[in-house]
Amino acid sequence: MSIATVRRLFAAVDARIEVSPRWRGGDVDRLLDLDHAHVSATAAAMLRAYGWAVLSEVTFSVYGERGSIDLVGLHAGTGAAVAIEIKTSIASAEELQRRLDVKARLLPGIVRERFDRVPTHMGRLIVIDDDRTNRRRIERLLPLLSDSLPARTAEVRRWLQRPVGPMSGICFLTSLHGGNIRQPRGGRHRVRRPRPPRREADATAAEREHGYPSGPVHASSAVARPGV
Repeated sequence: MSIATVRRLFAAVDARIEVSPRWRGGDVDRLLDLDHAHVSATAAAMLRAYGWAVLSEVTFSVYGERGSIDLVGLHAGTGAAVAIEIKTSIASAEELQRRLDVKARLLPGIVRERFDRVPTHMGRLIVIDDDRTNRRRIERLLPLLSDSLPARTAEVRRWLQRPVGPMSGICFLTSLHGGNIRQPRGGRHRVRRPRPPRREADATAAEREHGYPSGPVHASSAVARPGV
């Protein structure tokens, strides 16, 4: 069955299925974590340059809601706070909005706990690794995202520099490391047949020409060849 069919079957009984790929003994997880860390570090550096205090991987547990926020920022000058979700790829708009909504709703209490300050304005932001695939996916998902996340990169940056009023948006960001870190992809690899030693090559040529071995036959060379 296709993944779409499996998802529909689970949805019929009010359940959800999550697919976790495995590649080369967990290397895919390490690659995704590395990409995520690079984009997160770039976003944190951007916020600090605009005068924000930043905490990363902020965990929470409030009335049964548990999780972590990739970045929580507090602007020293205005007292504005922002919850940031880092994404290296976009799969589901519904899941993306649901998780961000929970974190934004809990943000005031988290800021009071971590910074001992009541936020004056609040923002919720999704920072996405800037590549063509992610931009195409966001374009396709705009009908679902435009109402809840209306601000785009330029507007988001202006708000981060002068955070007045609420903000919800999407910001594309290229990491300080020049984009994603990619390892050579798996799949087919060309395997080159090693060249035979000089004597064996001469013997093989003689066999093709005369139909019999050239020179003395040694035990080490008495290996059947295809077609012989």
